[in-house]
Amino acid sequence: MDRQIKKSGLSLALVGGLGTLFFWLTDPIHGFVHKTFDNPVDAMNEASISTLAGIAISLGILFLGLWMMTRRST
Repeated sequence: MDRQIKKSGLSLALVGGLGTLFFWLTDPIHGFVHKTFDNPVDAMNEASISTLAGIAISLGILFLGLWMMTRRST
């Protein structure tokens, strides 16, 4: 059972890390997508809330997975 929990934690950490990377790379300010918009200021204003929420949730999933991996068996 302990091995399954650690494997689940690793999977969550991986998904959380990939999610954080995805939201960071597609951010109009810091990511690579900002060059494709006609008006970067409008793109920044429209995407900033969703980018911050996506990064926060992905980091939460990442930390949950890391916490699950460090738990001791009971």
